[in-house]
Amino acid sequence: MITIIGDKRIPSKKNRMKLGRGRVYKDAAVTEFEQYLKELAIEEMTDSELSLIEGPVSLTLEVVYPDNRRRDVHNCFGCVCDALEGICYKDDSQIVEISATKRVSKGKDFFVIYIMEKK
Repeated sequence: MITIIGDKRIPSKKNRMKLGRGRVYKDAAVTEFEQYLKELAIEEMTDSELSLIEGPVSLTLEVVYPDNRRRDVHNCFGCVCDALEGICYKDDSQIVEISATKRVSKGKDFFVIYIMEKK
């Protein structure tokens, strides 16, 4: 199992892409977050001596928000799945099971991602 723990807020799907000058591009915050998550994943894969998952994947996401503002946890998956592609698994099309938990802990803002090969 691969476990990745981060201390940044995951950008939502609504903020992933922008339109400008006739083209679509990723928002800078999304690009920054994806790079941050890639670095965490590479570190975890290296430290744990894990290899790229070849088969079906189960992905579980736990998100902790610092306040009770309205947020949709399902909007976090796009950014997470894209960022981990090629690092934890070959392609996000390998994900066959996905689950999420959202909770509030005053003043805390972090996430935990669990990735397992599905047998």
